[in-house]
Amino acid sequence: MNTKKSLLALAAIATFALSSCTSTSSEDDAVYELEAVDQTKIKVPSRG
Repeated sequence: MNTKKSLLALAAIATFALSSCTSTSSEDDAVYELEAVDQTKIKVPSRG
């Protein structure tokens, strides 16, 4: 019974370790890189 629980725990840890969602690909990071916003094109409402 004790061996069964430890093997189940080891299998659960291995499952989480092998199914991680991290990516080391630089192509995935390119999605989050944005160009700078041209601040001269931003219209600011006047107070009045």
